[in-house]
Amino acid sequence: MLATTTLPLAPYVILMIVIGAAVTWAATRIAPRRAAAQPVDFDLDAERALISHLAATPYDWFRVAAELKEDSFSDPKCAAAFAVIASSASDRLKAHSPTADVITVEDVDSACEAASTDAAAMEALTRDLVAITREFPVKDVPKKNIQPVLFYGSIVYSAADSREQNTDASPIVPNPEGGLMRELVPAPPTRSYITLGIGAIASLVLALALHKSFPSSLSLALASIAGLITIFSGVELSLVDIDTYYLDSPVFIPTVIAAWMATAGAALVMHNPGRLIAGVAVAGAIAIGFEVLARLFALVRGHTQGAGDTWIIILTAGVPAALLGSWRVGLFGMLAGCLTSIVEWSIRRKRGQANAETPIAFGPHLAAGWIFSVSLWLILGAGS
Repeated sequence: MLATTTLPLAPYVILMIVIGAAVTWAATRIAPRRAAAQPVDFDLDAERALISHLAATPYDWFRVAAELKEDSFSDPKCAAAFAVIASSASDRLKAHSPTADVITVEDVDSACEAASTDAAAMEALTRDLVAITREFPVKDVPKKNIQPVLFYGSIVYSAADSREQNTDASPIVPNPEGGLMRELVPAPPTRSYITLGIGAIASLVLALALHKSFPSSLSLALASIAGLITIFSGVELSLVDIDTYYLDSPVFIPTVIAAWMATAGAALVMHNPGRLIAGVAVAGAIAIGFEVLARLFALVRGHTQGAGDTWIIILTAGVPAALLGSWRVGLFGMLAGCLTSIVEWSIRRKRGQANAETPIAFGPHLAAGWIFSVSLWLILGAGS
């Protein structure tokens, strides 16, 4: 049985709840700005290159028509040019292909070849494009070279598909400097209050567990710092993940390093560095398992969870497990996060708000999972 610290339990718990609530509130204030700072997937060079190639061979539009639409472009001028190409090329191409509605690769090749030799059609289309594409360097593209169209088209499509996964909580708007940006949206008061309550509960659970595990004031102080950093980072990362499906790396990297340094310091003060092995082992094992499952899952769904969900395990599973010297804390925390994410998806699906392709912000579930596992650790008396 570990010796009890000389710092009384009640004042320590109250202090931790107050500080925990403060860092949680700070995270809720910072999160909207960090969400607005997350990247938006677009490639202006690829968009302009695609329009340049289509302007040189307009009837190759049909090769990308099934995947690309006007709103696939972030640049309004590219979108307008694509709309002109789509309208004109579609009308002219259908005139040359009796099977244009159900067109095959062979039909596209023959129809493009026939339509591109129609001097009147080409002249009219070129005239329509001049005003829109004058700022684009139209290159001389060989008629038979369709690779640039497919290459740049795939880049534009991938970026547009990524933007479609975005949430209404972080709307994407035109950037005055060109391209796109995220709009700053203040945090809803209800979400802030709910988050504050979760932060207070996490602080309470953490305080009870740490007071039982660290016998000296210095080790307890270092462990408390590690725990509070985990709470702050978990809240901030979760809120950004909910709004953008991105891991906020500029916040995650320094906070995870600081949390692990404080954890290591607490273990060294106790002359028990071996307790760190539990955190490192469980975080590494879960991360590897996540990556394997993600690859298998991608074979079924066609895409996978982001890599950020794997990285966040280093913080949300590794640090609590290392602080308490129990790999079960990390493992059960991860399992709790997986379970609650399944429950969320099931509820959303029942309400018609989700299907097999709907992305789920997994970060918040992983960030909150350790609250359950540490509570279980306390209930079972693992720290006695």
